[in-house]
Amino acid sequence: MAVTTFADRFGNIAQQMAAANSSTASKLDKPKAKFWLNVGYEQPNDPKYPFVSLNNGIAIDTMERHELKGNNQEYLTLLKKQNDFADLIQAAAEQLEPGQTEIISRCEVSGICLQLRRVGDAQEFVPEQPTTPPVNLRGFKQAA
Repeated sequence: MAVTTFADRFGNIAQQMAAANSSTASKLDKPKAKFWLNVGYEQPNDPKYPFVSLNNGIAIDTMERHELKGNNQEYLTLLKKQNDFADLIQAAAEQLEPGQTEIISRCEVSGICLQLRRVGDAQEFVPEQPTTPPVNLRGFKQAA
């Protein structure tokens, strides 16, 4: 039976940690999206949740456009059309006011809708009433 070291068996942990940290750093460096395309359905009788979307939208303005390089003209034409489509959606979203949404497509058969959304300006959270949880931690003083 061959003797193996920890690094042979599990790899170099330091290298794995460095790779994980660099991918996290690159996510932090990425700008936050302002324009989203959401897929969902409408609930016209529910004023609190008039539109229910999937939990992940498509970030339009931070979406990387295709680089148009190569020899296959048919494929490059498809990539160009995809870039143009993303640009068209972004141009429409840029016309929205901050915080505004707009349904841009409704499927009469399935009820599925496409919603454009422009992220609103960040606002400070001010609770309507005190948010002290109604619990009793015996032996501990509650923060004032």
